[in-house]
Amino acid sequence: METVDRKAGRKPSAVLDAAILAAALEALAEVGFEALSIADVARRAGTTPPAIYRRFANKPKLLLAALADDLSRMRAPETDHGSLRADLCAWVELILRELLPSRLRILGSLIFQARRDPEPIALLTETVHSFGALHWRLIIGRAVRRGEVPEVPLPPLLARVPAALVTYQALFPQPAEDPGAILGLVDAVMLPAIRAAIAAQAPPPGPERSGVLP
Repeated sequence: METVDRKAGRKPSAVLDAAILAAALEALAEVGFEALSIADVARRAGTTPPAIYRRFANKPKLLLAALADDLSRMRAPETDHGSLRADLCAWVELILRELLPSRLRILGSLIFQARRDPEPIALLTETVHSFGALHWRLIIGRAVRRGEVPEVPLPPLLARVPAALVTYQALFPQPAEDPGAILGLVDAVMLPAIRAAIAAQAPPPGPERSGVLP
């Protein structure tokens, strides 16, 4: 696995890389971004701060690598469930399962830290959006091949809606939402938004033939 901003030097150890990323994620979930220190990560990983700095230029780059590694372990929605609606419901359920308490604590920590340093949450947002766009292309591509939707470009913003809605529900729960209610987001938000985006690209109807020239 490639890490980011790796400094030139000794040959990296895949085992140590994995230990450092796991320790960084564990520390971030426990103490938050601001209180996290490279020395603590090194202690948890059984290594030294210089060994971490040889791999990562600074704390934000280390945490971005740890978060990207964590996100890469999430399964893509590769199973064809037979319809666009079923695929979207399965995607929402996947997001729900992956929103573990530790990930929500990390997200809350980065949102709070953004007041002082917006870089970490900006980098995480970019990474999450790239994963969401990949999943979106898989789902919409299947719907196009089934003939459920035409092959027209859809607004990229639509790919961000499921994760945004589910994350909001997880961070700010009303009386506890059951999974069935959250899946209602597909019928109430996602499918109407897709239909509206497709309709917006349809050519306007021609003038009615009435014997009166336009």
